[in-house]
Amino acid sequence: MKLVLFAYGTVGLECVKYINSKNLNTLIVLPPNDDGLDGHFKSVKKFVIDNDLPYIQPNSMNNEILFQTLLDFNPNASFSCYFPLIIPNNILSIFKEGSFNLHGAILPDYRGTFSGVWSLINDEKYAGSTIHYMNENIDTGDIVEVKKCEIDINDTGYTLYEKTSMLSISLFKKYCNKLINGEKISGFPQNLKDGNYYPRKLPYEGKINWSWSSNKIGNFCRALNFPPFKSATTVVNGKEIEIIRVKSLKFKSVSSPGHFYFKDDKLHVSTSTNELLIDEIKFSDKLLSSGEVRNFFDSTEGIFGDN
Repeated sequence: MKLVLFAYGTVGLECVKYINSKNLNTLIVLPPNDDGLDGHFKSVKKFVIDNDLPYIQPNSMNNEILFQTLLDFNPNASFSCYFPLIIPNNILSIFKEGSFNLHGAILPDYRGTFSGVWSLINDEKYAGSTIHYMNENIDTGDIVEVKKCEIDINDTGYTLYEKTSMLSISLFKKYCNKLINGEKISGFPQNLKDGNYYPRKLPYEGKINWSWSSNKIGNFCRALNFPPFKSATTVVNGKEIEIIRVKSLKFKSVSSPGHFYFKDDKLHVSTSTNELLIDEIKFSDKLLSSGEVRNFFDSTEGIFGDN
């Protein structure tokens, strides 16, 4: 069995580690932005170099050397393990037993990117991971299996990513072993009229709209809580601040959305529905304590979004 892994980040690394433990004839394809250094996401390149594994790192997926290398390798199948680039159809045609993608979301509901973030914003009860056959379009191939997990009320974009990543790794191990054992892997077509495609751009540019409901604002803030990346933002007195965590209160807002005020030194803000209590704020990459929050504001009340 010859396998090609298009691998990136922590999930890609765990899949490469698993394949390495199986002593299979494997070729690793890396994206250009894996510089061999561990950061927020672990580096696959660092691992393959340290373990003397064969790999190729093309500057483009349309690179002729990449195509010829894969053709000469004569692989059976491939897995895309959180690989951030589109794999063109001429490369997919090389794999006799198909190419499989690990997608950190439930298909066909969440095609594209920022799947966990959108699941939180949309107030879903479940998230998950899907393994599916790849074709020339993005996340539209036949579904092999979907694994789901509950979204907890305390989940953030980061914790949900961790949950779905574990599901993706388990799906990889399962179907990798099926291929090794010579089993036929079947799939079923997606109903592409269902679900949505989410492009590679930050939802709502990362900015809070205080006219949303308190529930949506709360979901949005926890969805964008994904260190070290910037959290949900708003502007006060010309300064951009990050709202890390909020709590919806039981009483309705009586002021216009975005109106903030202090009560017992705690920061409240009005929405189109209920009042919110602002629990955590960050400014210039510094998390402000409750006392620092009060000192940060020039007055005891005002309007968020006021430039």
